[in-house]
Amino acid sequence: MPDFLSVFRSEGRLSRLLLVMYIAINSLVLVNAALHSPYVGYDIPEHLKSITALSQYHLATRLESREFFSPPLPYILPAIAMILGASLWWAGKVGQIVNILLSLGLTYSLLRICEQIFPGHTRFKLLALGLLGLMPVYYKTFAQERGEPYVTCLAVLAVDLTLRIFVYTPALWVRPVGRTAGRGAIIALGIVLGLAVLARQWGFFLFPAIGLLVLFVIFVQRQPWKKNLLSLAAIFAIAFVLGSWFYFYLYSQYGTFTAFNRRPDGSLSKHLSMFTGNGNGKLFIDPVRPSLGTDFFPVFYSDFWGDYHAYFLISTQDRNTGEFWTGAQLQKWIGKTQGDLPNWIQTNRYTFNLYLRKVNMVSIFPSILLVAGFLYGFWLLYKMLRTPGDPQAVALGLVALVTYMATLGYLWFVLNYPDSGDGDTVKATYLLLAYPFIALQGAALLQKIRNPRILGLLGVLLALVVAYNLPAMLTHYIDIPK
Repeated sequence: MPDFLSVFRSEGRLSRLLLVMYIAINSLVLVNAALHSPYVGYDIPEHLKSITALSQYHLATRLESREFFSPPLPYILPAIAMILGASLWWAGKVGQIVNILLSLGLTYSLLRICEQIFPGHTRFKLLALGLLGLMPVYYKTFAQERGEPYVTCLAVLAVDLTLRIFVYTPALWVRPVGRTAGRGAIIALGIVLGLAVLARQWGFFLFPAIGLLVLFVIFVQRQPWKKNLLSLAAIFAIAFVLGSWFYFYLYSQYGTFTAFNRRPDGSLSKHLSMFTGNGNGKLFIDPVRPSLGTDFFPVFYSDFWGDYHAYFLISTQDRNTGEFWTGAQLQKWIGKTQGDLPNWIQTNRYTFNLYLRKVNMVSIFPSILLVAGFLYGFWLLYKMLRTPGDPQAVALGLVALVTYMATLGYLWFVLNYPDSGDGDTVKATYLLLAYPFIALQGAALLQKIRNPRILGLLGVLLALVVAYNLPAMLTHYIDIPK
């Protein structure tokens, strides 16, 4: 226990506020995992089919599940539950319960990174954890059985290990000397990266960030190239052995390592137009599908702070059967009836949206802070190059590298794969990998503020935003077994 609490201490004193914040964030994750229906979420029916296939000792095929291309790591424990006799409902619930552990690990590893960058600075930890914890998309994603919680947890752990191996200790693939990172850390990082690509394809974006860091260590810091390259080669080799088999399987079955359930679209001009629209002017009027069309920034913003696609807050249920509907099902009915829904469809689509438009309004302030933190990463990269001997600058440079690699990867995905007319490729959940690192960048920027009164005022304003947005962090798809 003392070792566990070390990240919550500063100069031997326990920060109760930091510990309370850690508990509060993960308690919200726990509540949502317990209450949210395992049958509701992005592509959940297809994910459940993949779990069923794995419980029958094979990977799902294209005919069995539209998520056939998704790596199997998130399905393993739910599939084991089914093998042991659990129903499909309980198998999905197992996946949600695992998300609680992933969130605990993610937020704890985030604090470990903070401790490496600013040792003993409780304020930096409070800022980083607080900025992550105010994001409703975090709780929405961790309420669902899918791969993003896995890959994000593993990404934060990977950065923590990378800092210990290449930044704060010399990297050696030899017997460790003193605090030098040894084989255990190198093997652990290889395993983490291998698991990341078995969780979701987003995990591949970690490799270029770590590779660029090692090249920086060799060519800019003038560290021993042989030892660092051997360490990197060992890490990537372990990851390859652990994670590549699934992608060779995809290649053998579908003729490509990047199999997907739709074809790439070469119409670049069409996709670029997504980034210029204003969401039909309804961003602060009706931020729920299909109001904003396919315009990237309005849809992404509304999905980040609310539930644009209607899988978490905007709930719909068939009064006759009690069956939950997805946002896509509701949208079809809205299209048929022009919004005049029959009485047997129960939905808060036209009531809770009034609250969500206010959420979008009050979230302008934290959005500015997060965007400022995101852009601050460019300065962090410049500072990393300007002061290569400063481990703090190098560590924050790695954080920025991961942020931008994840963002570029997601934008590549959006530009290459067309949506189905309702912005379905524009989901804030898909960029979850970047959010802990954007929170770190935002915290690093806010660290520059020396005036305690200004910081206190910012803290109060953010606390008020969180208080107002709290209902947007709790599921409305409540499904408790009777």
